[in-house]
Amino acid sequence: MNTGLRLFIAIECPEEVKTGLEKSMALLRRACGKGTFSHRENFHLTLFFLGQVAASRVGDITAAMDACAVPPFSITIGHMGRFKRNDGDILWRQIGADDTLASLQSNLSMLLREKGFPLEDRRFRPHLTMARRAVLKEGVKLAELSAEMPELTYEAAGMTLMRSDLTRSGPVYTVLHCTRFQG
Repeated sequence: MNTGLRLFIAIECPEEVKTGLEKSMALLRRACGKGTFSHRENFHLTLFFLGQVAASRVGDITAAMDACAVPPFSITIGHMGRFKRNDGDILWRQIGADDTLASLQSNLSMLLREKGFPLEDRRFRPHLTMARRAVLKEGVKLAELSAEMPELTYEAAGMTLMRSDLTRSGPVYTVLHCTRFQG
C-alpha cells in the first residue's frame, strides 16, 4: 500500500481560459463515441508528474520550485493532437510558448534530480489533456475538429505543486505550494 502523496507540478489555467476550454470540450464530447473527459477545475499544463512521494520530501520539491526564477511568459493553447492507446486515445491540445517554458522545465528537472527524485527520461511535450480513453465517432477527423477550436493565450504567472487524490468521479487536485514567476 502506497502511503505517500500523489504529486505533480503544473502551470494552472486562468478562469477565462478554462471557459474557452469548456467550449472546446463541448465540441469534443459531441465528436467522441466514448471517453473520460477532463473537468474544468482540472485543466493545467503538467511540468512533472512525481508520483507517490513521502510527505517529508515536499520541502525538497518546493525548494527546487522556488529556485527556478523565470519571468512570467505567454502560453498558447493550439491544435488538437492524440497519443494512440489500445483502449482509446489520449486527446490533447498542443501548448506553444517561448523558450522560457523549456528553460523552466529543464532547470526544474535538474534541481529535482539533484535532490534524488527519479524523473522520466522522455522528451517534454507540453500539452493540455482534454480526454482519456477517447474514441472519435465514425467519420470525425481530428484535424477538422481541431480547426473548430479557437487558439487560447494567457500569461503563465506561476507554477503549483499539486496533490492528486483519485476518486470514483475523477481526480481531485489540491494546491500544496505555489511559486510565482517574477521578472
